[in-house]
Amino acid sequence: MKKITFYYIFLCILLPSLSFGEETQQSKNKLILEILEKSGAKQQIEAIPMVVQSLIQIQLAAQGMNNNQELSLAIQKSFEKFFLAENMIKAITKHFEANFNRTHLEKYLEWLNTDFGRKITDLEIKGSSPEAVFAIMAYSFQIQANPPEEKRMKLSQELIKILDVEKQGAKKSEAIFIKMIEGMNKNLSEEQKLSGDIIENIKLTVKKSAEDQMNMLLIPTILYIYQSLSDDEFEKYTDFLKTEAGQWFNKHLLDATLFAIEQDSEKIGQEMGKRIAEIGMPDKKEFK
Repeated sequence: MKKITFYYIFLCILLPSLSFGEETQQSKNKLILEILEKSGAKQQIEAIPMVVQSLIQIQLAAQGMNNNQELSLAIQKSFEKFFLAENMIKAITKHFEANFNRTHLEKYLEWLNTDFGRKITDLEIKGSSPEAVFAIMAYSFQIQANPPEEKRMKLSQELIKILDVEKQGAKKSEAIFIKMIEGMNKNLSEEQKLSGDIIENIKLTVKKSAEDQMNMLLIPTILYIYQSLSDDEFEKYTDFLKTEAGQWFNKHLLDATLFAIEQDSEKIGQEMGKRIAEIGMPDKKEFK
């Protein structure tokens, strides 16, 4: 009788705790996905594969490899197999689960649910659309003829500094192409492998290209996306991003996105390596 009573008490204590643990994990996941949705991050992540494919074509052109049809086809097939938005969202969700901070997430969600938070999210979603890419390029020429006011420029530069956009943007561009090359090299035969010197030259070229793109389009992008905000609203937004919750969320979102991009880019490269091993390596002279 005592044994039965002991086991009964044990189960009464254990089962609710197991149920609570499962519920907590579900609530974590729900909170993370809600924030990714309401912050516009999910929609922007879904656009990344298409943007990355465009960046790859630009980098291939910079390396003098864009005329190689077999290589281009290998890249396209690898992208279709590995570089999927749903995989990126899963990887980013796992990162937030591993670094979970309910206080910061709930504080960030509270801000997202305000009218002003929703307004910022709408602007950022529109600013990351395919149509916006061409609009931003046109806008960059427009502001050369009609420069914005000094205060607006300072606010834009402050936002770039807070989000560390310049450094993070360049790192993403570098990661895409470099991880692809490294992944590709792993599956090539010794005769086909790129030498360390060639890979180093590619890294330098990619880094310079990424920095040039950032320098050319970063300020116009910020000015274009937030052009409908008043200066007071712009300052209000930067003030929120300086808070502990704002800094925490954006840091982890950037870290998680970079990790997801690197992971998928390396898989694409490995698949390319298999394909190139079959069709033959392009002339190494094509790699500058």
